Amino acid sequence: MDALKQCREIIEYNLDSLTRSLGDLITGLANTILDVESEPRKESLKLLSILLSSVSSEIVEPFFNVLCSYLRCGMTHIQSQIQRDSLLLLDSLIEHLPSLIALKSESIFEDFLDMISSSKCDKGNRMLTLNVENKTTNIKWRCEVLKRLHSMLTTVIQYKFNGSRINESNTNQSQCVRFNLKNQIILI
Repeated sequence: MDALKQCREIIEYNLDSLTRSLGDLITGLANTILDVESEPRKESLKLLSILLSSVSSEIVEPFFNVLCSYLRCGMTHIQSQIQRDSLLLLDSLIEHLPSLIALKSESIFEDFLDMISSSKCDKGNRMLTLNVENKTTNIKWRCEVLKRLHSMLTTVIQYKFNGSRINESNTNQSQCVRFNLKNQIILI
């Protein structure tokens, strides 16, 4: 925890010197998101959010696959607390790096489904899963996951319509997205 707090001070006050070791920093913080202890995970999420808000998506892009790998590991983790915290990482990535999320969305979508349902091997059908730990209700958990899925889909749609020009600092998550089957158009 002390190392994470020192890292926070360095990020907040000396960001310019970090760009040389940005890959190591991102890898270390992303790895801590899978920690079994809650406090290091929370602190890492805060630090990543500060870091991602301080650098451009072009600077982070070479390391984005690392972030996505740890995100996907968190989303499919056996511990539900780590799964919950992985949604917070996704929130931060959508907020600060929406164009990169839009580009890598296909690899993340399947993990969304795995968070709330399981696949039947024989027919490819899916079945809603039950969380027996129940710190939160199954419905609340599904709503949390689906809210993030909606946010991600909105980001992807904005990216598709605006090309690569998503406003990195303001992804409006309150828009409603509707698909009209008759005319095959998407209304935002």
